[in-house]
Amino acid sequence: MSNSNLTKSINIRLTEYQYEALEMLMSLGYDRSKFIRLAIDEKLYRDYRKLLKQLRDLNSDKNIPDFAK
Repeated sequence: MSNSNLTKSINIRLTEYQYEALEMLMSLGYDRSKFIRLAIDEKLYRDYRKLLKQLRDLNSDKNIPDFAK
């Protein structure tokens, strides 16, 4: 299966500092795209767990008014 069918492309804006940092990583032999994808994966994983916890807390019995039980 071709990888091109599984990927999407987007444009992002970076600060000069962020751009220079990515350029430095690239000059050291790091794959810039892979680095960005890994960073996004980590951020989504952390935020997803927080979101799930918030949803569980909202759905717990303590947040349901007595008249609705």
